[in-house]
Amino acid sequence: MSFSQEYECASRIVMPRDLNSYGTLFGGKLLSWMDELGVIFAIKLTNKECVTVSFDNVEFKKNVVVNDILNLKASVIHVGLCHLIIQIQAYKNNHRAEDEELVACGTVKFVALDENKKPARISKKRTRNAHAK
Repeated sequence: MSFSQEYECASRIVMPRDLNSYGTLFGGKLLSWMDELGVIFAIKLTNKECVTVSFDNVEFKKNVVVNDILNLKASVIHVGLCHLIIQIQAYKNNHRAEDEELVACGTVKFVALDENKKPARISKKRTRNAHAK
């Protein structure tokens, strides 16, 4: 199974403590959730410690309010020698609609590390039994 055929998902319910002064989800909170999902996925894929290098092309498309359920999905879009680029999308379900709406998306670059905290080569050989698309 290749990296491109795998994904990782997580769900969160938006609580009052997650809101900004306008009563909507604080963007930094969503970025934190995206980063957490992405690094967990990167670690599982590489079997190595991984760190975040950058966020790119993050776009907040819709407001998210208290009690909305967010479903986050991460998928690999590029594997380099020592890094992965993972696309993360966030969808909301507000209990009142059947359909999910895309509320945010972006890409995150992670670098795999060796035991000395130096960039480590990522093996193209798959050892993880991940979800298939």
